[in-house]
Amino acid sequence: LAELTVVVRSTKVGRVFCAASPVDAATGNPVPVLTPTVIKAARSANFLTQPGARVPVRVTGLESSRRYETACLADSDGGLESNSTTIELSRRRWHTEMLPSPILGMAITRSKDRTDLSIVVQVATKGLMWC
Repeated sequence: LAELTVVVRSTKVGRVFCAASPVDAATGNPVPVLTPTVIKAARSANFLTQPGARVPVRVTGLESSRRYETACLADSDGGLESNSTTIELSRRRWHTEMLPSPILGMAITRSKDRTDLSIVVQVATKGLMWC
């Protein structure tokens, strides 16, 4: 089975939940749709212990060579949960590989003025990488 690792950053401490749903080839829509209930039921989570820190969330049990939509939600220690707008902003389309990837994790960030882009990649083996 394959897995995806989503790297999440939040402005508050608490927990973050992520899920992946296969994208239907005919409609282009994820089945099932990733609602807050579906995301939490997937049980892929991590703790956010510092505001602004990045944490990985591993979504496991996926099929190889398949396109997925991922989405995440967070709930803070104060009881606030992500709203539908922040869940929509977290949605990404990814695909799993036929073979395991040498890339263990990746984070893409933009500067506040949006003029610079930074890509940080964690790899399992030494080698060359092109972006």
